[in-house]
Order: sequence, then structure tokens, then C-alpha cells
Amino acid sequence: MDRDKYRVVKVTRIEEFGVYCDVLDQPGYQGFISRGEVSSSWIRDISRDIRVNEIRVGKILSIDHNSKIIELSFRRVDEREKAEILQHYNNEQTAMNILRSSMSRARIKRSIESIVESIRSKYNSIYEFFRAASLDESVLETVDLPKTLKTYLKEEISKRFSHIIYRIRLDISAVSYAEDGLDRIKQLFQNVTAKYIGGGKYIVNLEHKNPKELRKMGEQLGEELSKRAKELDIEFTYNLLEK
Repeated sequence: MDRDKYRVVKVTRIEEFGVYCDVLDQPGYQGFISRGEVSSSWIRDISRDIRVNEIRVGKILSIDHNSKIIELSFRRVDEREKAEILQHYNNEQTAMNILRSSMSRARIKRSIESIVESIRSKYNSIYEFFRAASLDESVLETVDLPKTLKTYLKEEISKRFSHIIYRIRLDISAVSYAEDGLDRIKQLFQNVTAKYIGGGKYIVNLEHKNPKELRKMGEQLGEELSKRAKELDIEFTYNLLEK
């Protein structure tokens, strides 16, 4: 999904003909959602579906940079897109709070805008940069930042990211046509916690604090099961999905 096609907004005013918003992830711009773009179904009173100060996700229809007005649609955003965009926005807000706190403690005079620009020139987001640094402190050296700021960032990142657990899922298809097929399937998943979901389909969930190690674990387990399935004459396939 292309996140640049969406904006996170805060509703400021509701009129009979549409909704006005502040665009939170593009400061200085105002969003407008016409009545027909509020909902996929007909609504008699917009104020029954929308509330002032409500945080929503809108899909961009057009942008007028002269007037700084973005025309948006609520009805063209599905629940999956909404959840992903809001998660990204909340992650960035968390990262910006870490950056502000660290800059304040380090008494950095350089503007936060220039710091953000330096980070985003090499990483897709501030949060992505901090998450990578939580796994490997040397990542902080890849961006031109004041030495004192790096010291405080290490401390803040360690506190904020230490609790994060990453998860991955193996979607598995395992079928045996042998008379003792059930026993063979049991042998396949020996010492592996697999959930049967029907039709020869299974799910194995894994988790780890390090996403790279987690990915490696998932790939190794998938290949190990694939090899074991071949020895047991079991038709086997798997897909690795990040959660």
C-alpha cells in the first residue's frame, strides 16, 4: 500500500455539505471531505457518523498547494488500510516524542526539522530508524547527528523499544495419502506447535525481539519441515507471513 495516497486528519467542523479537517501528517494543510465521500452508504445527517475532534484516515483525491487544501475521501478507505495508516502515524508520533525528549536533554540548538530531514534522507521513517537502532546501536552512526544527541537517543530507544515482540507465521499445507498418514503428520510436527485449521492446512506462530533473527528462525523451520516432509512422503508447502 502506498501511504503517500492517504492522510491522517482531525475533524474540526461538520457542515451539511461536507467535513473540514486539520491534516495531522501534513501541517498547515486543511482537508475537506464532501458529503458524497463521507460514507459508502447514504446518510441523512453527517454529524451522526462523524464527530468533531475525531481522528480519521482519508484517501487523497486532489491537492491544491496554493490554497493548501486537500480533498479527501473517507469512504474509499477500507478497515485494513485505516488500521495500517493509523499504526504508522502513531509510530511516527512515538518516534518524534523520543527525538524531542532527547534533543531537549542534550540541549541541541539545531532545528528538529533538519534532524528529521537527515534521518528521512536515509530511512523511510523516524520510527524505522529508531527500531533499527534498537537492534543495532551502530545504526545511529549512519546519520549525521550530534554526538550528545546520539548518547541520549541510545538511552531513550533502549527504554521505549525493549518491550517490543515481533511475530511471524508459517502457513503450511501438509497432506499424506498413506494408510498411516495421520501418524506421519504427527511425526512431521514433532516438537513443533502447529495449529490445524482444516483441509490439510496448519499454522505455526513464532515470536522474537529481533525481526531479523525471527525471519531466520521462520526460514530455517520451514526448510527443516520441508526436508522432513520429503522423507515422510508428505505433500508439503509453506508461506512465511509477517504479522
